[in-house]
Amino acid sequence: MVKKLGKRDVEKSPLPKHREGESEATYRKRWTWLGDVEVPGFGVKTYGSGLRVFGLRYRTRGHRQRMISIGTFGELAVEQARKKARAEKVRILDGADPQAERKREAVAIPTVGKLLDRWLEDYAKAHRRRWKEDEQRIDRHIRPKLGRLRMEDMTRDVLASWHRAMGKKTPVEANRAVETLRAAWRWADGEGILPDGLSDPTKGLKRFREHGRERWLKKPEIIRVMEQVNAEEDPYIRAAVPLFLLTGLRKRELLRAKWSDVDLDRGEIRLPETKTGEVQVRLLPPPAVAILRGLPRMMESPYVFPSPSDPAKPRDDIKKPWARIRDAAGVPDVTLHDLRRTAGSYLAQAGVPIQVIGEVLGHSHPGVTRLYARLSSENERDALNTLADVLAEPLGLAGKPKAPPSLPERLRALLEATEDDPDALAAGLEALRLGRPVEA
Repeated sequence: MVKKLGKRDVEKSPLPKHREGESEATYRKRWTWLGDVEVPGFGVKTYGSGLRVFGLRYRTRGHRQRMISIGTFGELAVEQARKKARAEKVRILDGADPQAERKREAVAIPTVGKLLDRWLEDYAKAHRRRWKEDEQRIDRHIRPKLGRLRMEDMTRDVLASWHRAMGKKTPVEANRAVETLRAAWRWADGEGILPDGLSDPTKGLKRFREHGRERWLKKPEIIRVMEQVNAEEDPYIRAAVPLFLLTGLRKRELLRAKWSDVDLDRGEIRLPETKTGEVQVRLLPPPAVAILRGLPRMMESPYVFPSPSDPAKPRDDIKKPWARIRDAAGVPDVTLHDLRRTAGSYLAQAGVPIQVIGEVLGHSHPGVTRLYARLSSENERDALNTLADVLAEPLGLAGKPKAPPSLPERLRALLEATEDDPDALAAGLEALRLGRPVEA
């Protein structure tokens, strides 16, 4: 459909349709086009990831069809993008080829650092869900040692020497850094912006062997950890550690959670960003609900775990307090991710089926339909309640009152109590709506 694009048109531009058997990564990169009638060739590309990018289609004097990106919707308003498209069309009528110019400019990239900058801005931020981790890895490990190297000096021998040196301390992270470099290089090669004659230095580079980690906390270790957790002054630290154990949530999933995504009445938490790339709704066992109900809320912060320095942002990590806790508890080798592994281990020991454990922990299971995932929610809640029961004693939760009844439970009790009294039912429903106690 071609029309004069407005803000609402761009916001509602259709996503591409899923193809049978298509992976999520492939779908996120596909796009649909919505054109503009006022400036022919101008329009917006809507990717499966939800990203919307303004573009301009044109033909060169040699009648070759081209497309260039104008900017991302949100960073540019529609009229700003249309104005840029008009300016480019004037240049094209005068014989310019913007796409070719951009490629010539890219080929002139002199260093590895400049290449990585282009890859982040032109590709990774739009198409890689975990691009922030790529950016951190580049700034922390790649740029300091390799960033100033000229492209032609980035040989396999140079890369192998850097990889070996980094791998002496952090072999897994060294492998990940090579993968980031490989992704950037392959993108640049596909875009035709590498100088002629350069080969991929990451090709064939031997990676360090990686072993699956099997560390999880035994019950006596959990007791020692919780003694140190309860001695912490920060209520958010006292809440975070048992929540990791009770829910199996990943670090980013819990620390970046917003109150608007938490439904304590239903015992659920919505995760808009997960490792699988999909929005997930995960269940919360009653002890986790009770912990969250008792957690202080900062009025100026939307986050469950706000940053101490800037409440408008979430906590990025709890490395320092966790290091203090684990060292004092005598488990210096335990990471925060091991708490998630601990939850899975106790679920398995309790006899919970492996597929249900996968649902509890938010793993991606090929072949399992979305319908099956939703039908398994009762099993998932039973599994989380089993986990809470198993961990009640070491977490110090035994004998403590359980979370208040959920909204469905209160509604069911109200209907039973007011079966023959419509007025009492109406008053009770109004009390529930307002969040007030329901009088018997």
